[in-house]
Amino acid sequence: EIVLVAKPRSWFAYYWWLDDAMAPPFARQVDIHNKPGYDPVEMHLDMASMQAGTGPTPLDASLIGGSHGRGDTPGVLIGPASLLPEESYRDTDVAPLLCR
Repeated sequence: EIVLVAKPRSWFAYYWWLDDAMAPPFARQVDIHNKPGYDPVEMHLDMASMQAGTGPTPLDASLIGGSHGRGDTPGVLIGPASLLPEESYRDTDVAPLLCR
């Protein structure tokens, strides 16, 4: 089991792609059955984009100003020592660790 705790005033975006053209089809839609968890960016539906056929949900995590962080606790990644050899990780380090 692995537990991730966000830094204060932060949240974890699920976007794993580096180019928005490579985003999966569900990323630009309100699609609770295919997205890995809740996507708060869905609160910023863009009706003009929806009418243009590019989907209602923007792919801009910076639109969210809230937090899933815990007070003053630094970001934490907890799990088996064999999986987590370092003391700190960037958010982009987590997926490769899980794939190992």
